[in-house]
Amino acid sequence: MNAVPMQGAPAGKASAADVQLVRSQGFPAMAAYQNKSDYPCQDETARDQHGDAQSVAGSFTRKGAKQRLVSVWYCGAANFNQYVLGVLEGNRLVAAYTVQGMNVHVEKFRDVNGNGTDDVIVRASYSGAGGMGGSAELADFHSGGLKSFGSFRTSDEVCPWYQGGDTEMHDDEYKIMVTPGNQPSFRQTIHRTECGSGLERMITGPVKGKPGFISLLKR
Repeated sequence: MNAVPMQGAPAGKASAADVQLVRSQGFPAMAAYQNKSDYPCQDETARDQHGDAQSVAGSFTRKGAKQRLVSVWYCGAANFNQYVLGVLEGNRLVAAYTVQGMNVHVEKFRDVNGNGTDDVIVRASYSGAGGMGGSAELADFHSGGLKSFGSFRTSDEVCPWYQGGDTEMHDDEYKIMVTPGNQPSFRQTIHRTECGSGLERMITGPVKGKPGFISLLKR
């Protein structure tokens, strides 16, 4: 099959009713998950805020089902946030997941492994001393489980903090292509810009996903 860009249908704003549904049915599982975490969130003030919750329609756990994938901000720490992703069908939460990252966005993607359900792309950014960037994970929620196809870099930005003396520093923008199949394959094109000289070049080749940042919540 032909390769396609790893770019899905973006989510819109979630309804207040769906946000409340994720909170009431998904947050208890998230609280149990946090109790066992090595890096628990310290600030949970956003529990009572609607915020930037997102929703996208699709058939995520069961072929032909009319479902919504809703992401809700749960809590935050020094350099990351924790989100709950809920798959809703009618007034029921049928599956729940958690994502760690900043500025998380969810997208509906095509069924890349042919099992009849829509796949999901979750994007998140990071920032640290001297740089920032982003990643995207492609995952399958079929039957309420979690099959990750891997996490892929989408950007790395260090040049705004570049102060000279290191010609190896550069900004990267990544385009990921997916070839559908039972075991999808991936290629990336990196648009690289050197910080000092401004020289640009393209680097293309196969890529394997790294361990993802989506986790299944047990309920």
